[in-house]
Amino acid sequence: VFELLSKLRKLALHIARALKESHVRCVTFEDKSQRQHTALQRIRNELVDEAARRSSLEEEIIEGAKRERQLASQIAELQEQLAVAGEKAATCEKQCAASATDL
Repeated sequence: VFELLSKLRKLALHIARALKESHVRCVTFEDKSQRQHTALQRIRNELVDEAARRSSLEEEIIEGAKRERQLASQIAELQEQLAVAGEKAATCEKQCAASATDL
C-alpha cells in the first residue's frame, strides 16, 4: 500500500510539473500572440494613415491639375489679346507711316 501511495505521489508530482510547464508555455504563447496582435494593429493603423495621406495627395494633385488648366486657359486668352494688340499696333504704325509720307 505504501509503495502504491509513493508511486501515486510521484505520479501526482510529475503531473503537477507537467501542468506547470504547460501553463508557462501557454502564458508565453499568449504573450507572443498579444505582441503579434499589437504589431498587426500598429501596421494596420499605419496603412490606414498612409491611405489617408495618399488620398490627400491625390486630391492636391487633382486641384493642382485644375489650377494648371485654368492658368493655361488664362495664358491662352492673354496671348490672344496680345496678338490682337500687336495687330492693332502694326495697323497704327502703318497709318502713322502713311500719314508721315502724306505730310
